[in-house]
Amino acid sequence: MIGITLSHHRTFSKAFQALGAVALLLWQSPTLVGQSPVFVTSSDVTEAIVGVPFNLTFTLTNAEGQRFSPPSFQTFSSTGGVSELRGFTFEKGQSRTSQSWSYSLVPTQTGLFSIGAATVYVGGRGLKTPPFSIKVLSAPSSKGGVTVPAGDDQVFIASSLNKQKAFPGEQLVWNLKLYTRLAIEGADLISMPDFEGFYSKEKRHFNTQLQYQTIKGKKYAVKTLHEEAIFPQTSGNLTIGAAQIRVGIEQAGGQGFLIGPKPVTLTSQPINVTIMPLPEPHPDGFSGGVGHYSWEVRADSNYMTTDDALTLTVLLRGNGDSRRFAAPKIAVPATCEIFEPRIVEETEIENETEIVHKKKLEYVILAKEPGIHEIVPTLTYFDIDSNQYCTITAAPIRVEVVAGPNYKPVAAIDTMPLPLQTAIQVGMWEKAINIVGSPAFLWVLLLSFLIFAGVFFFRNRKARVVPQPQLSSTERASMAQRRFAKVGNLVQEEAPEIFYNELLKSLQQYIAVRLNLAPAQLTQAVLRSKLAERRVAPVRVQAFLSILQTCEAAVFSGHIDASKMESDWRTAELVVQELEKEIQG
Repeated sequence: MIGITLSHHRTFSKAFQALGAVALLLWQSPTLVGQSPVFVTSSDVTEAIVGVPFNLTFTLTNAEGQRFSPPSFQTFSSTGGVSELRGFTFEKGQSRTSQSWSYSLVPTQTGLFSIGAATVYVGGRGLKTPPFSIKVLSAPSSKGGVTVPAGDDQVFIASSLNKQKAFPGEQLVWNLKLYTRLAIEGADLISMPDFEGFYSKEKRHFNTQLQYQTIKGKKYAVKTLHEEAIFPQTSGNLTIGAAQIRVGIEQAGGQGFLIGPKPVTLTSQPINVTIMPLPEPHPDGFSGGVGHYSWEVRADSNYMTTDDALTLTVLLRGNGDSRRFAAPKIAVPATCEIFEPRIVEETEIENETEIVHKKKLEYVILAKEPGIHEIVPTLTYFDIDSNQYCTITAAPIRVEVVAGPNYKPVAAIDTMPLPLQTAIQVGMWEKAINIVGSPAFLWVLLLSFLIFAGVFFFRNRKARVVPQPQLSSTERASMAQRRFAKVGNLVQEEAPEIFYNELLKSLQQYIAVRLNLAPAQLTQAVLRSKLAERRVAPVRVQAFLSILQTCEAAVFSGHIDASKMESDWRTAELVVQELEKEIQG
C-alpha cells in the first residue's frame, strides 16, 4: 500500500509517479467506481476523563464530501475549531480516499453519553454517521505512578509530582514525560496547566536523555519533555490540570513504503495534590521559609567605637518560595540599635532536582554605650523532613566597643541630688513671681498689647493676603521625581555627606507624595502597611526600606563609605523604578 498526504511529499520512481497521477484522476470523481462511500465516527480514547480533552473524528471514505455539518456536543466543550484532512491510498490495485473532520472536546460531567449524527453530502445525497457512545469518568487521584490510558497504549504522555502532600511555600517538581513504543517524529507542546493555586517557575535544566521503562509487561522509550518548579500558595486539595502535545507518528503503507507521519494530539491526566497548613501558632521570628535552609553570618569588625557603625553580612541559602521568605530579625543588646537589612545580592541556582535561591543581606548596627556586646543570630524556618519548625543559630559575634570622640555620657543634671534640684526649681519660681507682680512688668504688658492691636488693624485695612497656589498631586509627584533625579549628579562631585543626605530627603519626599503621607508618618510600620494596601510585592517593600536605612545609617552615624555612592545610587534608581511600576499598576 502506498499513501500520500497533502502536508508531506516524498520522492518516488517514475512508475510510482504515474500510478499516483492515475489515482488523482480517480480521487477527483465524487464516488469511486465499485466502492460505496462510508461515513463513521471514531475517538482516540475508549473512555474519556472529566476535564481532559480527547479527539472525536468523523471520517468519510471512498467519496468526496461537501457541506459537512457536525452534531451538537451538548455535554462537551470544544477547545478549538474543526481540523480537516484529506488523502488517498492504493492497496491491492484498488484506490481508497479519505476525508476527515476532527474536534478536540473536553467532558464536563461523568456518565455515558451518546453523540449524535454528523451529516455530509456526496453527489447531492446526504450521509449521516451512526450515533456514537462514550463513557466519561472522573479524574483519578494520582499516586505518583504512571497511568496508562485505557485506549491506545502504544504512545501516551503522563505528568507526575515528586510529592503528593506538601506545605504552602514548599518546592514541588512537576514533570511531563512521553512514553512510546512507536517511531515518533517531533513533539510540540500545545498547552500547559495554568497551575492555579501555585507560583510556578519553568526549569531549564533537567535530564533529557532517552530512558526505557517496562510497564505492565511492555517496554517503552521514555523522554522528559518539560519540568516546572511549583510552590503552593494556600492549603487545601488542589488540582493540576492536563497538558497537551502534538507528535508525528510514522505511518506504513503497502509494500513497505512509509506514507509520512500522522499528527496525533496526546493529553495527560490531571493530578490531585494535598496541601497541608503549617502548624499553628507560628513561632516568634519565623522567616516564612519552608524547605531546607542554611546561613552564614559575619561581622566586618570585632572592634569599634560609639561613633562607628558595624556591618553584619548574612548569606542565606534555601529551596523554598523566595517570595514568602522575610529577612531574619536579628536581636541585639538594648545598648545597640539595628536597622532593617539591605539586600545586596539575590540569585537563583538551578540543578536537575530543584531551584535554590540565595540572598546576601547587610545589617547596620550602632552601639550607644561602650562595653563588650554579644550578638547571637538565629534563623527560624519550617523543616519539611521533620515537619517541624527549626531554629538554627549562627556563631556568636562579640564586639568590643570603646567611647569615641563624640561620645557624651549622661548629663550632670540628670544625676544631681534631688534636694539640690528642688531648691533650684523653688528659687526660679519665686523670682518669676516677683517679676510678674512688679508695676514695670504691667506697663510693658499693656504697651505690647497696644502695639499688637495697631499692627493687626493696619494690616487688615491696607494689606491683601495673596493665597498660595495649591499644587496638584501630579505636580507634587513630578517635583519629587525631579529632585530625586538630580541626586545622581552628586555622585560625581564626591561629596558623600551631601549625597546621602539629599538621597534620604528625596526618597522621603517621593514616598510621602506617592502614598499621601505626612512627614511624621514616614515610619517603617506605616510604609509597610500603605505599600501592602497598594499590593506592592514584599520584596519591593523590603528593597525600598533597605535603601532608606542605608541613607539613615550614613547620615546619622557618620559612617560613610564614599566608594559605595555609585552602587547605592544605581540601587536606589532601580528600586524607585520598580516601585513606581507596582504603585501605578
